[in-house]
Amino acid sequence: YSQKHRGKKLSRFPVTVETDCTEVSPNQQLQVTVKTIPDYCNISWTTTYLTPECNSEDLRMNVPECITGRLSYVENPEKKELEIHVSDMLEGHDYHLRLCHKDFICLGTGAKTLMHKEKSNKSAILQYSRPLPCLCIEGWSAVMDAPRVQVCPFKDRLEELWFKITFDSVEEALTWKPACPISAVAGLCEKREDGNCMDLPDSLQNVSRERLTFAKVDPHPDLCMKFSVGSQSWIRCPFAGTIKAWEVVVTRGQGQEDLQLQSMITATFSLGLCTKPGGSSKCQTTKTK
Repeated sequence: YSQKHRGKKLSRFPVTVETDCTEVSPNQQLQVTVKTIPDYCNISWTTTYLTPECNSEDLRMNVPECITGRLSYVENPEKKELEIHVSDMLEGHDYHLRLCHKDFICLGTGAKTLMHKEKSNKSAILQYSRPLPCLCIEGWSAVMDAPRVQVCPFKDRLEELWFKITFDSVEEALTWKPACPISAVAGLCEKREDGNCMDLPDSLQNVSRERLTFAKVDPHPDLCMKFSVGSQSWIRCPFAGTIKAWEVVVTRGQGQEDLQLQSMITATFSLGLCTKPGGSSKCQTTKTK
């Protein structure tokens, strides 16, 4: 600092301040104040300092409040199991493990275990229902406010999201809700004989977390949903071989045939009676109703 004294300006000069160690916690804000003793002209210097978070490898390995442990795993897809191994955990404490679905917070799936500190083999097996991209392994020491570590084994398995498409025949609505948060675009398309699916106009919708609904849908085996993330696309056809929008039931008796038309949706139908001339593949309509 500088100060005028009896008409002379005192030059700036460095000051080194030494103090005893002060115990702090990670990510703690401190206020440091320096002043002279005796006090000259009520001059002091104050600043704030934020201690580092537990992001650095050095802190996570050496500071007890930052030690999370390391997680590794082996997948058994046939049994839908994850064999999880824990290393570098906080000594002298038990350790929590669980599976959770990651969103704003990680919501537990119900699969969890507690590793006791006396156990020499620090491993456990947890079961899952689907290998979703938001399914994560979460671990933390059994102490208050312990930091947690997460590993998501299936984070690239986006193809697992495009399931559980449902159709309400009363509301004529096709619905789907993402099991994980995802930034995608979904729309309806018509599957052609060459395998391509042609987009239907004005059907594209953005997808994130909310339920997706297509209203006034007429079920058809070739009607599909297309999901796109970046340059990747997936096609799912909920009506292929599983749902019939309508069918005709013919019963014969007493020299006549009765025709019954059964429909899952409200619609207007036109019925026709046709005959095939000998050797022709076309059916010529002779009567309509």
